[in-house]
Amino acid sequence: MNHITPINITPINVSTLVSAEGPPPDSTNLMKFTSHVNDLNDVNDVDHQPDTVRDDPTGGASIDPFDRIIGQRRAVPFLREIRDGISLGAHPHPLLFLGRSGHGKSSLSKAFADSVGAEFVRIDCGPELRSEHLVEKLMELKTLTVVFCDEFQAMRKRVQEILYGAIDSQVVPKLDRRRIDRCAPPQAITPFILIGATNEPGRLLPALRARMVNVVLEEYSEGDLRAIVVQKALRFLLKLSDRAVDLVVRASGGSPRNIVQILQSVECTSATWRFGYELGEGIGDSLVGDDLAGGALSPAIVDEFADQYRPYIPDELIERALTWMGLDKAGLDATGRTILSTIGNHGRATAELVATVLGLDIAYARERLAELRARHLAHAAPGRGWVLTDLGIQLVAELNLRDSDSRPRAK
Repeated sequence: MNHITPINITPINVSTLVSAEGPPPDSTNLMKFTSHVNDLNDVNDVDHQPDTVRDDPTGGASIDPFDRIIGQRRAVPFLREIRDGISLGAHPHPLLFLGRSGHGKSSLSKAFADSVGAEFVRIDCGPELRSEHLVEKLMELKTLTVVFCDEFQAMRKRVQEILYGAIDSQVVPKLDRRRIDRCAPPQAITPFILIGATNEPGRLLPALRARMVNVVLEEYSEGDLRAIVVQKALRFLLKLSDRAVDLVVRASGGSPRNIVQILQSVECTSATWRFGYELGEGIGDSLVGDDLAGGALSPAIVDEFADQYRPYIPDELIERALTWMGLDKAGLDATGRTILSTIGNHGRATAELVATVLGLDIAYARERLAELRARHLAHAAPGRGWVLTDLGIQLVAELNLRDSDSRPRAK
């Protein structure tokens, strides 16, 4: 890989960013403004902030929540039909969102809850989620609620069994001093709409999986990814050139969550350039005025401020942020490049070989190989292990990852 040498950027004169009639800049008020924008948009909360949400063109007026979703042209109409059926009195069935991590499953779940007028409760389904914890959460439900179970496949089998009983019969085991009492009669709970999100449906209980309606999330098109980059850049008060947008799109590997992470890094590493001051030094008086810096900000005000005062971020700062994140222009870190090189040099590779060569846990090696498959750089060939796609072969040559004396790749 061609390493990008960090560049020295001369801080801009912030006074050039304001109009002749505008007040002089002030670091305190500018930071207050940025804090208000972060509070308004929750840009640092990747899990709870919708990954693929559009601007609200009505400035807060009532609209269909699905109108704010970017992409997912198959899932959104399907969910609208389900929503319309519920509004007419149809029984709400549990839904199972299938797709890559960071592909907007949380966003769609929240939009679905908003569209049916339900509360939204999120449950993280890691191994730390115990049966009594789930029962407590379900017993707290009092109104129509969408219960979103993220990383559904990580839920313990015993917990899945309780969840199955909850959606099948609207009952859960009784708790006695915060412990499951399996001898006592079960307790009735308020009916709810279950939405599970997973990319490994095979790890779910067959009975539970059979009760759920599959909603398959598609890959995002390049146009969708570019729209997400522009939208998220606005939330971070960043203005990107077309080339910078292309850099972020390619490095993201098609994942909106990766886009957010990259833009977070750009925001952190370009602050001195953007605000035109060295750390600890003030830059004058008011930039946005007390009425904006101290008051509540609507999205329209944020957009107006951003368009008026934001300079374009130099492309070099995007490249520098990627370099400091350990990513190349294709969005691969050192481990990803080594795995790609291993497959390229051997012509094919199994997860066991990758784990041995890199000293990785076998489960983590499979996870990284699945990531390369999601990026369309490698695929699993039956009986042959993992091989490179044409795009992967092109990238290996572009990044010069293949040894000169390596064997020809397998056909």
